[in-house]
Amino acid sequence: MKKKIFLVSSLILITVLILIFAKYQIITLKTEKNSYEYSFEEENLKIYHGININNEISAAKLQEESLDNFQEKSYVDYFRGSFLPPINIGKGVLRNNNGFIYSIHKLASEQGYIICTYSEGSLIDCYHMLNIPSKMETLLKIHKGMKRTRLEKVDSKIKFVKDKQATTVHRFGDGTMLEIQYKKVKDNWEVKDYILYEDGINLLNRILKKDYDIVKNNK
Repeated sequence: MKKKIFLVSSLILITVLILIFAKYQIITLKTEKNSYEYSFEEENLKIYHGININNEISAAKLQEESLDNFQEKSYVDYFRGSFLPPINIGKGVLRNNNGFIYSIHKLASEQGYIICTYSEGSLIDCYHMLNIPSKMETLLKIHKGMKRTRLEKVDSKIKFVKDKQATTVHRFGDGTMLEIQYKKVKDNWEVKDYILYEDGINLLNRILKKDYDIVKNNK
């Protein structure tokens, strides 16, 4: 009898694992291509549009900045698509990793870091990171209709802009990014859809290892 129960339990467990793996594979196979092309600068640039490059200082030693300050700047569409000539990086530090130009900013109150990328003197993208989430864990837990409050427990990195944000974006270490789309139902937000893309900037594989590690190990 005990042997039969063990076999049934094992079969159920194997079935569940197969279904979980199948869901993950289905999502990853649907990864959409990204046609975005990033224009790289010179590898040996030491000054970029009047701002000194500093690859040495640890981002942990930077002066803290407020997330609200970033949100209140002239960034369009949640940090994306703005043009800021000349570049102003505030309390952040400008990096050059083999021609990939970006700045990293330390946020106050343990809110993580913001990484902004630049091309030909213009701001391309600003991305807020508390840490680097597990792709498998995130994809297996997320589902349509999921409440925002529940999603925040799955991924504490999710931050809504003044409770009006309709999408959030999450980058993974393998060069993909997850866009989560929301709809408001009564007084709460729910997941409307989620799409896995190739990260056209390939941000996490372009930044310096010291910055990758500090974000990854951020608690």
